[in-house]
Amino acid sequence: MNALEGQPVSRFSSAPVFSIMVPYTGDDAAFDSSLLSVLENKPPACEVLVVHDGSYADPFALGDEVRFVVAGGGSLPAMMLQAAAQAQGRILQVVAGGHCATKGWTEGIVSCFDQDEVGAVVPLTLTADRRKVCDFGWSQTAAQLYQPIGIGQRDASDRDQARIAGGPLLSTFWRMELLRAVSQLPHANDPIFASVLWTFVANSCGMHAVGNQDSRMLAHSLPTASSVSLATTRRIQSLVTVVGDTADLGFRPLGFLAASLYPSRWSELWGRLTATSGTRFLRSGLKERFPGAVEALRDSMAENRVRRTIPMEALSSAPTISVGKRAA
Repeated sequence: MNALEGQPVSRFSSAPVFSIMVPYTGDDAAFDSSLLSVLENKPPACEVLVVHDGSYADPFALGDEVRFVVAGGGSLPAMMLQAAAQAQGRILQVVAGGHCATKGWTEGIVSCFDQDEVGAVVPLTLTADRRKVCDFGWSQTAAQLYQPIGIGQRDASDRDQARIAGGPLLSTFWRMELLRAVSQLPHANDPIFASVLWTFVANSCGMHAVGNQDSRMLAHSLPTASSVSLATTRRIQSLVTVVGDTADLGFRPLGFLAASLYPSRWSELWGRLTATSGTRFLRSGLKERFPGAVEALRDSMAENRVRRTIPMEALSSAPTISVGKRAA
């Protein structure tokens, strides 16, 4: 049964629930693999957005199956925000870089977002042979700023799911209201920083990310384990400084000392100590715009709650029907 079955919808409504974004960044093989997997496993009530910088020529004439969005910025955060501005769905997900969707990968996602406190849902990404975990979101503590969960494990556990603080821009399902609320925030074209920043906005509204182990995606290989870059570390620590330690992510001496035992994380620790260096304009932009993003998200969610209390007949003069199973 699909997630929309039994829900009342307008007879004449064609608005999608999912907006699946497949960005084209010049790697034809990876793009083709990701896009084909989405089209082969496309759920009902779904639009597919191909986001590019104007260089994609559509050699396979896909205009009837996808919608093209020309984005000015080439970074993943910029492309996502431009796609969200034009998307028609309630939920946006990025499938890219050779990552592949699987049959039924969106099932159960809508029910997660029926809870107002959920801002993002993280699927479980496995290797192509399904033997190891590639990604199941990230956690964040006083000792480590951005810690991927589950990499290299045979499967994810309930404990892993409980540790999720947020999800990567790639593969995570994002509430559209959240993406539109953060559209004016400076993200420095940094995917990791953008993920943390947008999660902070959600947290400030009482929202959080959750994992869904039944939603599964595939990646060609395990990611290379590495520490967060110095530049990204400075940005995240500046964010904590500006908006406050709302998620218990601040600097602590014991956490610093414990992390200092690992040479691979020295650049991260140095970034935390020197967060004010080179991030003045970023901090200024965050201080000015972060409260507005939080207010915009709160207003949008409040409006949604009001709309849910209005009978469907009052929202549309069209008769309603119940979505049943598709004919074979």
